[in-house]
Amino acid sequence: MKYIINKSKPTFCLSHSLCSFRTSKAYLWGLVQSRLLEISRTTTSTFRCLDAACHALITRDMFPANCQYYGLDISASRLQKAFSLKQPNDHLLKADLCRNLPLSSSFDVVVSLNTLSHMPIQQQNLALSNLIDSVCNNGNLFVNSDISSAIMDISQKLYSEFSSVEVVYFDSYLSR
Repeated sequence: MKYIINKSKPTFCLSHSLCSFRTSKAYLWGLVQSRLLEISRTTTSTFRCLDAACHALITRDMFPANCQYYGLDISASRLQKAFSLKQPNDHLLKADLCRNLPLSSSFDVVVSLNTLSHMPIQQQNLALSNLIDSVCNNGNLFVNSDISSAIMDISQKLYSEFSSVEVVYFDSYLSR
């Protein structure tokens, strides 16, 4: 198992910010976008990405052009709004992350940002298990969690399921 923890926040360079209303989201979304761009540069083919809890495609711009994009959300109204914003080859799915998903090993990359913290602790573990199950062997999962009583369970689950885990703490008093 490979465990990566940085003493300082990773830096990245992007031409524009994906979020103008909260600096922590701008950093998180920018960091994930830079990691997705790294993946897209090292793959010669189209790769399948799941944006789990895609809302109304508010983070769609972080996904590279050479990915096959799937947006998943529990809300029919958000997906209806997303439908008018989606790109021609995008796929939208209505599903609940806390129920069994028929997506086992379907995606090279699964991204679910600002999702787990909105769920009760009991549902966080189930949703995380479903997200992990959706990732192909040697795939990537990008997920964030707040500092709560669930952080140890989430961390242990990630360490047991992936060959490497990179922990990134934000420079805030909550993540010290």
